[in-house]
Amino acid sequence: MEWWQIVSAVAAVFIAISQYYVWVLPIRKRKNQESKDTKAAVKKALMDVINQIQEYEALERQSKLREWDNNPFIPKRWRKELTELADLAKEYYKWRWESYLVIRDAFQLVAANQRFEDTPLDEWLKIFGLWETTEGRERGPGETIYKAIYSANLTFELAKEAMLENKRELIRKVQNKISGEEIGIKLRDIVESDAFYGLVKGLQELQERETIKIVREIRGELLSKGKFMEEAV
Repeated sequence: MEWWQIVSAVAAVFIAISQYYVWVLPIRKRKNQESKDTKAAVKKALMDVINQIQEYEALERQSKLREWDNNPFIPKRWRKELTELADLAKEYYKWRWESYLVIRDAFQLVAANQRFEDTPLDEWLKIFGLWETTEGRERGPGETIYKAIYSANLTFELAKEAMLENKRELIRKVQNKISGEEIGIKLRDIVESDAFYGLVKGLQELQERETIKIVREIRGELLSKGKFMEEAV
């Protein structure tokens, strides 16, 4: 081989290597990074769903799982799984909302029908600043009670402790309806009364309602599929 042929061959190799580093390698690196970023985003979305499901949250952000339907960095088999998971999350949200309405309405009805010292229990709870619970909002002690019903582990002690948290010695002055005198009523007296026990007993009966049982079933399936996908991605 002539010297100039050798030089030309070396030059061609040099040009090829240069083009690889200038054009091909950056593109490959960018694609690899985009693939890593996409997988990280998918994993984060799955972790968010799992965390919310474990806590019996309402899961309103299930649409985040649908963002990768046509993403080239996600294998087709995963896209299908993510779509199915999003559909299941949507179903969970629907039944979770139905269950919330069932519990809210029952809580308001039972609390209004239970009486302590000739006053409806829901009025007492409002007097002690627990109006969010009586109005059926999943906040404060209501959150503990609602989630216990969803998971079928509501007990009188659990409900009592939820109500008494940070309020153990709370007293309210009320007027005696007969004597007209002001008397002090403790929140502890309310939540240890037969009226509160009757409320909890009424709420416990909800735990076997079909809508709430469906929430538990779908939740279990979601957790199983979500954790499987999180490990696969």
